[in-house]
Amino acid sequence: APTVAPTRAPTVAGTFLCGFNTPVATGTTQYWCGMTHTNQFRTNAGRTGSTATGASGGQAGTTTDRYAYIETSGGTTGTTSVLTTPRFAVTSVGGVLSFYYHMAGATIGNLAVQTCVGTVCTTQWTQTGAQHAAETSAWTQASLMLPTGTTSVKWVATRGTSFTGDISIDTISITPGGTFPPPTVAPTVAPTFVPTATPVSAAPTTAPIAAPTTAPTAPPTVTPTAAPAVTATTTSAPVDSGASSSSGSSDDGTGVVLYIIIAGAVVVVLLVGIIVWSKTSGNDASASVVADDRVAAAFDNPVYSDAADGEAHAGAGDGYLDVDDGEAM
Repeated sequence: APTVAPTRAPTVAGTFLCGFNTPVATGTTQYWCGMTHTNQFRTNAGRTGSTATGASGGQAGTTTDRYAYIETSGGTTGTTSVLTTPRFAVTSVGGVLSFYYHMAGATIGNLAVQTCVGTVCTTQWTQTGAQHAAETSAWTQASLMLPTGTTSVKWVATRGTSFTGDISIDTISITPGGTFPPPTVAPTVAPTFVPTATPVSAAPTTAPIAAPTTAPTAPPTVTPTAAPAVTATTTSAPVDSGASSSSGSSDDGTGVVLYIIIAGAVVVVLLVGIIVWSKTSGNDASASVVADDRVAAAFDNPVYSDAADGEAHAGAGDGYLDVDDGEAM
């Protein structure tokens, strides 16, 4: 009887919130927000009593922030501790549950969440073993839907094999009548329909395609066609240039004549030079031949036949040549 009265009291508001910081009564339940607890569940601010396990503080992160946890320094392997909410004033549409948990330690057991309709409870969520690396690791949030007709929620913590298995819970929020689908569907449908209808893809698509295609196609086709006609007229104009070319050819003819005359003069000069050179060379050769014959005749003269006197022979020859130079033979 004493247990039933406090558990039903908070159900009038419809939303249940608990951070384990507000004392509601004296004794062992002063920070429990009207919830019942069994075995190893406790509330605490700061770290748990054991090292290398539990949380270093509450989920809010302040030194005074309290939270609930199971102290596994006592008890045996497999011992279960249960934390139960007050009874809800649940409507037919169910509700939403959100809470934070911390499971750091080498011998963490198991944490399960059960939803109850009257006295029949069903496990909806569970975690087993260490979920956090150290006591200082950030808390993890979990959220789940409450089935229609749920009247209470239970957290069932199971002790592991040793004292390094402290499991912590904080910041519980239960909203009867609220479910996950409505908030998700409403924002998705509204933005999808409005942007799709507003752009009116047909109007912007037709205008840009028709206008740019017609305008650029006509002007480029007409302009290049007229241009070649003007080019043809320009081609006939160079007829005058042909006359000028004739005049140029006339000038070139005069130049050729002059070139021929000059070349002829050069040839004549070369021929004259060759003739003069030939005559000069002939006279020198004749004179040389004559001189050689006279010397030979002089040596054949009996006067100079004394071969024994080579020096007299050479002198007589020299004398003969000297006389030859002074007197024509």
